[in-house]
Amino acid sequence: MKAEGLPESQQNVFGEPIALCCSDPVTGFYRDGHCNTGPND
Repeated sequence: MKAEGLPESQQNVFGEPIALCCSDPVTGFYRDGHCNTGPND
């Protein structure tokens, strides 16, 4: 599940793709298990 309006691949401070942090329960503002951010956050 990809949150609407997010870039295809966000990066961490090291320039690497953001890794999945939790899937049970699903966490994050967009409930995608990643620490993604966007205009609605």
